[in-house]
Amino acid sequence: MNQEPRYRTNFAWESPYGCAIDLVKDLAIAPGLVLDLGCGWGSVAEPLSDLGFKYVGLDVDDEALDDLRRRGFDGIRLDLQSENLADDLIDKFTGSKVALVLMLDVLEHIPDTRSFLGSLQAALLGLDRPVLILSVPNVGHADLGAKLALGRFDYTPTGLLDDTHVSLFTERRLSEQLSSAGWLQVAAKDFVLNQSDQHFPECHPALAYGTPLAGFLSELRDNADPYAHVNQFVRAYLVHPVERMRPPAKPPVPFLSVIVRTTGQRPQTLAEALTCLAAQSDDDLEVKLMVHTGGAVDPGIQSIVESFHPTFACRVEVIPVKGGGRARPLNVGLARSTGRYVAFLDDDDLVTGDWVKSFRRGAGASPGKIVRSITLNQAIRPCDHSGMTYEVCSGLNHSYAPTFDLVQHFFANQSPICSFAVPRGMLNALNLRFNESLPVTEDWEFLLRASQITGVADTGEVTSVYRGWLSEDGSTNLVDSSVWEGVRRSILHELDQAPILLPGESASRIASYAAASCRVIELTSILAGTQEEIERLSIALRDSEASRALAEARAKQTEERLQEAYREKQAVEQSLSMRATLPIRRLLHYARRIKRAAHRLNGR
Repeated sequence: MNQEPRYRTNFAWESPYGCAIDLVKDLAIAPGLVLDLGCGWGSVAEPLSDLGFKYVGLDVDDEALDDLRRRGFDGIRLDLQSENLADDLIDKFTGSKVALVLMLDVLEHIPDTRSFLGSLQAALLGLDRPVLILSVPNVGHADLGAKLALGRFDYTPTGLLDDTHVSLFTERRLSEQLSSAGWLQVAAKDFVLNQSDQHFPECHPALAYGTPLAGFLSELRDNADPYAHVNQFVRAYLVHPVERMRPPAKPPVPFLSVIVRTTGQRPQTLAEALTCLAAQSDDDLEVKLMVHTGGAVDPGIQSIVESFHPTFACRVEVIPVKGGGRARPLNVGLARSTGRYVAFLDDDDLVTGDWVKSFRRGAGASPGKIVRSITLNQAIRPCDHSGMTYEVCSGLNHSYAPTFDLVQHFFANQSPICSFAVPRGMLNALNLRFNESLPVTEDWEFLLRASQITGVADTGEVTSVYRGWLSEDGSTNLVDSSVWEGVRRSILHELDQAPILLPGESASRIASYAAASCRVIELTSILAGTQEEIERLSIALRDSEASRALAEARAKQTEERLQEAYREKQAVEQSLSMRATLPIRRLLHYARRIKRAAHRLNGR
């Protein structure tokens, strides 16, 4: 297979070949004959020989085979693309104890991989089913995807995009082809390289460390599957017969899967929620009733389902869920759902008869987007009279925004879980699930992540009622307010770790919110200054009042002293001694007046 010396590489443990040898040791394969198909220069011959295996290399490269023989190993010429591959292998090695077959960096050089894998399966069935270990480059590596997103696809002499590769593999394609050809994977030790040979040029905006684009693409790729940084798949397989049977007919796929979440503690509201679903004008739906309890499902739940007409009851699957928090039943429901879109409903909420139809219209108008309708709010509380388990405490209120605004949603959730439906294609492509570590607001966090990718299409129609409990049973009261705020901060912190993709018109919205925020800051400053001035004036007023009070007190004291003096004066004047000396005092008074008059006359 490998006819050019460019493939002559030395063995290294930190390589796909090292991973292959590790698999041999991990599987504890008993030493025996090793057939290395497409062996090239036989880089693994010595390590396998050290483990006690008898190594045989098979290839069409005569120079590489001669080199093997000089090193003391058997080298046999074999064309892996021969139509007689199975017969050739069986003829050559029947009766030999073949313990292991290697196929390292080979499958990507085969044009018709399905036929080749079928022939190889027949050969190994005839050789008593030895273990097959292969390695294949991963064309789904993050480096390749990031560059291809910007129109760049660089073939190279060797590596992920070796210019002799004629078949390219992602993990999904490799698994599908091996499985359909009769191979059962038994182990894996993939070779990981965070920066592959395709990580060039370093300044490429989709690759350069720290650029928002690279961060965003990396976040998407990392969440899609675990193989973003796998350089080569290194897998071990066992062969098993494949019955060529006609695949069973697949049941029709419903438009909508509805995941209903319940703890089984509210049978009345659950029955009402199911009644809403049974009354849909568009009944192309399936219902996954997720009963989240610590034990077996209460028979009463199944009784509620069976109370409906069979045409609806047959589409309701009751699924018990144990353990985990509020998000666990949602994720289990996602794994069991088959609809093209998935919607969610808690057992105490209600939907209108055109809930499904509204989602279908939105999906038809905006394929691939999350579809959102308007939700009203209503308060209820428990009661135990008139045969009812709850009573309504408010009217239907427009508490939530009529249209979706991602920027606004970072401040507060405006979309209860019953208000939106998500496309299954998004769930599968992004491997998107609810965060099970969150005790509350798991739907808000899910929507913030999902809506960045798909966007949201608003139907503008009121189709659901979110009901909040005015009691300790409601989630708002069951969880302390500090926990709510802590969870909110942790969600925003997690979102801060990667760039955010915003929909169109977000720049204007952000500018508007920023302007409003600046105005709030300005008004806050004005209010703070005004408050300070009020406090200063209050202090001055208090000081002035204190001074006035002191002056008034002193004036009052002075007035009291004057009054006292006046009273004493009157008392003295009215005393007997004063009356007795009155003529003498008058005579002295007249004498002083005559004396002053004489002085005035002399002065003239």
